[in-house]
Amino acid sequence: MADPGQQVFLSYRREISWPLANAVRGALIGFDVFLDTQSLDSGEFERVILREIEKRAHFLVLLEPRSLDRIGEPGDWLRREIAHALAHHRNVVPLLANGARMPRVTDLPSDLARLPSFNAVSVPHDYFTAAM
Repeated sequence: MADPGQQVFLSYRREISWPLANAVRGALIGFDVFLDTQSLDSGEFERVILREIEKRAHFLVLLEPRSLDRIGEPGDWLRREIAHALAHHRNVVPLLANGARMPRVTDLPSDLARLPSFNAVSVPHDYFTAAM
């Protein structure tokens, strides 16, 4: 079993960020990274996703422009994953790509209000390896 400090959940907006999420996963050598399209086996989707967030020390959320467009919708999965990570006190690391900026508290639903307080890491495509 992997060292708990080396376990990462990678959250992203699938239709916007899947290629970049896959690259991030590949760059995190030595880490046990959960990426839904690569790591999700059979089972109840919701239960598996939430359990994986709970058991991993680190929660990386990949943000690109438009990633947060639907964040106000209660059933939005990106919102649910971020809220679950915050509620379970994971080490949240926002990864900002392609010109994305950290959202303002006033632009977020109350269950995500703490997100802007976490240090973000810029992941520019021309310095991707250095950022990772």
